[in-house]
Amino acid sequence: MKKAAEIRNFVIAGHAGSGKTTLSELLIFKGKSITRQGSVEARNTASDFTAEEQDRGGSIYTAALNTVWKDHQLFFSDTPGYGEFTGEMTAAYAAADAALVVIDAVDGPQFGTARAWKMARMQNKPRAAFVSRLDRDRADFAATLEVMRGNHGKNVIIPLYYPVGSESGFSRVVNVLFDKDIPAEIAAPVAECRTLWLDAIAETDEELMMRYLDGEELSDEEVARGLVKAVQSCKAIPVFCGSIAKDIGVTELLDGIVRLFPDPLQRKEVALADGTTLAVREDGPGVAQVFKSLNDPFIGQLTFLRVFSGVFKADSEVFNVSTQGKERIGQLLLMNGKNSTPAPAAGPGGAWRTENPG
Repeated sequence: MKKAAEIRNFVIAGHAGSGKTTLSELLIFKGKSITRQGSVEARNTASDFTAEEQDRGGSIYTAALNTVWKDHQLFFSDTPGYGEFTGEMTAAYAAADAALVVIDAVDGPQFGTARAWKMARMQNKPRAAFVSRLDRDRADFAATLEVMRGNHGKNVIIPLYYPVGSESGFSRVVNVLFDKDIPAEIAAPVAECRTLWLDAIAETDEELMMRYLDGEELSDEEVARGLVKAVQSCKAIPVFCGSIAKDIGVTELLDGIVRLFPDPLQRKEVALADGTTLAVREDGPGVAQVFKSLNDPFIGQLTFLRVFSGVFKADSEVFNVSTQGKERIGQLLLMNGKNSTPAPAAGPGGAWRTENPG
């Protein structure tokens, strides 16, 4: 079991057909949680494992997934983008500490994109965007960015990575803050993004702001710390970009998730059913929320838990504040769609499934 500081829990959301499931599949493949990468077309992804989803060619249910990246455990949910399945997305947001919104660079932001942003904003969760499919015909990063800025503000939506080339000529992404090898054709927009980020970073600290306004150059370490603050305080939304099909920009996205999204202890406190709050601690009282429950005809009752504080152990008793009675937790399972791995215990930040808890 990873320490809480090494855990990230987020939801992947966005409009239907924007590539959320394909991205989720690549994330767990790159993290070596699966040995073979599936596809929506082949009907063999970890997320869309029900017959209904495979026939439809899209997500109907939220799939709980996990992988490891650079010694960090990533728990995330691949959510459906169709409006009729909003309840599935709402439950996933309740279990997450941050949101990653996927946007198609061909079609741009759609109604489901706005719904994903709104839910994150209402819950004050840090968020990031991934503009995908930049290798496709008619993909237009600049146009997509302008629509996003029109919806949220130029000082809020800021690319952290910028694409080099377009459509079939799309070849790589560059970091607007730290990369020095910037092609001439994108030098101007990259410089603009860097300035916007430095403005946002300076605003996170009064001393930094005074030095920045005096024309003093901030160190890379100060910029990196300020970037984390700007994102986690929801003052700015970093935009990542790439191609899932060509695996361009996805490594940078994974690195960004580890670096920028909060760990579960940064929540500080959790609201209890009786209206009180409890400080979130790794060694504190065990508190978890059921965010999904279903009955499997072969296994029985399946309950999905998000642990907020303390540690829960397999084959143990817990107190259910809703029923005011004791219940038994059976196996604790790490999930990747329908596939599971038993675990002896679950700590803060994790999303786990338990079988036959009653």
